[in-house]
Amino acid sequence: MSSTRTYPERPLLAVSAAIWRDDQVLVVQRDKEPLAGFWSLPGGLVKTGETLGAAISRELDEETGIVADPKSVFDYVEAIYRDKDDRVKIHYVIAVFAGSWKSGTAIAASDARAVSWRKLSNLSDFEMTKGTPGMIAKSWEFRHRS
Repeated sequence: MSSTRTYPERPLLAVSAAIWRDDQVLVVQRDKEPLAGFWSLPGGLVKTGETLGAAISRELDEETGIVADPKSVFDYVEAIYRDKDDRVKIHYVIAVFAGSWKSGTAIAASDARAVSWRKLSNLSDFEMTKGTPGMIAKSWEFRHRS
């Protein structure tokens, strides 16, 4: 299997989380390619032998320094981006968790250029990865249904 994140031989398994503190969700600005500079939910690749729950807890700690309670996977995303020649450049299958902040001050660490707690009504001024605003809204609804 290819060890690179671009032009992979097969989809890469990843996790992300919509972590809420009151009425604000934590978003991160990606610092590395692919999609450097775009804002998204914190997360990353699952390591071999790692459960999804362990992966998202590790990623939250590494990327933002916070401790959260990512209760459950509420949806998934198939992130597929093609190049100008229609070759698959990026292909992630991302298990998306919803949860609540427990402790820690969010800081940009690891793969994050910046972090921000944002209200749903205050996301439009960030250039976000495709589907992120919709997933955040869906996590808000899921959180209030559960």
